[in-house]
Amino acid sequence: DDAQWLDLTGDGQLLATSGWTGPVDVWDATKGEHRFAVLADSDIEGLEWSPDSEQLAVVRNADRGDRGEVVVFDRSGAEVARLPEEPGHWVQSASFSPDSRLLATTIVGERVDPTDASVRIWDWERGEVVSTIDTFADGVVFDPTGTRIATFHTVQGTANVWDART
Repeated sequence: DDAQWLDLTGDGQLLATSGWTGPVDVWDATKGEHRFAVLADSDIEGLEWSPDSEQLAVVRNADRGDRGEVVVFDRSGAEVARLPEEPGHWVQSASFSPDSRLLATTIVGERVDPTDASVRIWDWERGEVVSTIDTFADGVVFDPTGTRIATFHTVQGTANVWDART
């Protein structure tokens, strides 16, 4: 399976890679050695290391389930959080806040209806949604200060910037 996603930790020590069907492989970027694999036999939609290089968020939409989720792992490969979506909703992307405390996700309903989509801001350690932006977006990212969130929609060719505090 060819790699579709990759991300390097901010400290440059670990590289995560994955294809569409998993697994997510984590490599020692300085030695080229395989460290661990997670989520074998899964439909992987993306991955991202936290800015503090301590957590890896993996977007997963299992073909055997009716919902998507983000699974968060620590640097050793231990699962530390699972953020499941509502039934009938899939996760399209995920992005950590600059302080690594929050995780923004874009979700869409099974009918890909723009009125049934949103961006959720999670306190991922508590597993709670702390804020929601009602918008249809393919991707989301925090700005470096953590005060704004940008979303984009590929087909429409649009991007929006939101106040992350409200």
